[in-house]
Amino acid sequence: MHVRRFPRFAAVGASGVLVNLGIFWLGHYGLGLPLAVSSVAGVAIAILSNFLLNRRWTFQRRDAGGRRFVRFSLVSLAGMSITTGVLLFLTSRDLSPVLSDLTGIGCATALTFVLNTVWTFA
Repeated sequence: MHVRRFPRFAAVGASGVLVNLGIFWLGHYGLGLPLAVSSVAGVAIAILSNFLLNRRWTFQRRDAGGRRFVRFSLVSLAGMSITTGVLLFLTSRDLSPVLSDLTGIGCATALTFVLNTVWTFA
C-alpha cells in the first residue's frame, strides 16, 4: 500500500520543489535576501502546498486536517533543516545555490515520506 503511494507523494514533492525553487529564486536573486532566508521562505510556502495536495490526493483524507497539518509541518520542518543544512554546506564548497538547494531537497524526501506515512497520515 505504501509503495503505491510513493509516486503520488513524489509528484506532489516535485510540485513542491517548483514552488520551493521559485520562492527561493525570487527571494535570493529577485529580492537579494540571504540564502538561508530565501530557502526557509521557499520551504514554508511549499509545506502548505504539499500538505493540501498530499492530504487530498496522496493519502485521500477529507477531514479538516488541523492535527495532521501540525504533524505535517513538524515533519516538514525536519526536512527543511536537512535541506537548509545541505544548502549551506554545499554552497560553502562553491557549489551552485540552486543545485545545492535541489540536493538538500532530495536528501530530505525519503525521511519526510516515511514520517508522513507512519505518523502524519497513519
